[in-house]
Order: sequence, then structure tokens, then C-alpha cells
Amino acid sequence: GTDHNIASLAKLSLTEMLLAQGKNEEAEKLARELVSNPSAVVSKEQGQLAVARAIAKSKPQEAQQILQALQ
Repeated sequence: GTDHNIASLAKLSLTEMLLAQGKNEEAEKLARELVSNPSAVVSKEQGQLAVARAIAKSKPQEAQQILQALQ
């Protein structure tokens, strides 16, 4: 419902803030939660993009696979 949508938007915003601060491991954890629990306002694909951004340096091959799957 609405609470789930608000929570997922908040998680996406927090993920973006963590990425900007270089806290990629924390961002990855939140982004993977978004992938597992998509909502009407934050899609699974948006979560996958956030995961790919979070792991771009630590797990570049996995990030590339995620992005290729989204094309």
C-alpha cells in the first residue's frame, strides 16, 4: 500500500545519499532490498540499477551482468 511506496522511496533516496558519501556496502544492502521488494513507485529495475552503481568498483563483473540484463 501507500506505506510500502513511501518506504521504498525513502530507501531509494537513502541509497542515493549513501552512494554519494561513498558508503557503497550500505547502499548495496538497501538496493538489494528494493530489488527483493519492488513497489508501485520504485521498480525492481530501479533497485537493480542502484545495486549496479553500488557494486561498480567492488564487483564490476556482477554490475555489468545486471546492466546487460536490463538492456
